[in-house]
Amino acid sequence: MAHYYVTKRNGEKVLFDSERIKKAVEKAWKAAEYSGELDQFERVIADIINEVQAILTDSSIGVEDIQDIVEKNLVNHGLYEISKRYILYRENRARIRDEKKKTVAEKAERGSLKLRKKSGALVSFDKKK
Repeated sequence: MAHYYVTKRNGEKVLFDSERIKKAVEKAWKAAEYSGELDQFERVIADIINEVQAILTDSSIGVEDIQDIVEKNLVNHGLYEISKRYILYRENRARIRDEKKKTVAEKAERGSLKLRKKSGALVSFDKKK
């Protein structure tokens, strides 16, 4: 069996795990308080995973690409409120990531950013290096 990978935002490649898609859609489903049938949920998940796997011909896909496929399939199934909740969640997570980057950059400027070396030791970030 071939191994497929997802390229995370930081460039790291991790094994594709369809359960992560299922959990994300399930959270949006619950947030929208949608009372659809279980078989409808399973059909949506199957369509999403099938499309992702069809694209995985080069054995890797970006996390953003997967999220776009999820959104598209939710809309194609007429699940607009669930799609909206999923999109809002993505936007919120992007905002949190941006705030964290800003905080890290500010700490680096002040010289208060600490890094953990492979040995486990904490060292101050050196802008010159």
